[in-house]
Amino acid sequence: MICSTGSTLVLDDGFGNQGSTVRLRSVRQITADEREALLVRFGKKDPEEQQAPAEEEVEGAEVEELG
Repeated sequence: MICSTGSTLVLDDGFGNQGSTVRLRSVRQITADEREALLVRFGKKDPEEQQAPAEEEVEGAEVEELG
């Protein structure tokens, strides 16, 4: 149970750290975009391919020679 004033969770990570505790200060629901980012970050989902932006014509700056 997680209460509004803060809670402590007991962890079992499967690597012998059973009984480790973590203190929680707040809990919130994540958005769909945050969920996707977490899945990609932890290798549960492949990142989507992003297309490179189209090249734009850039006007160069003029150079004045001194001397």
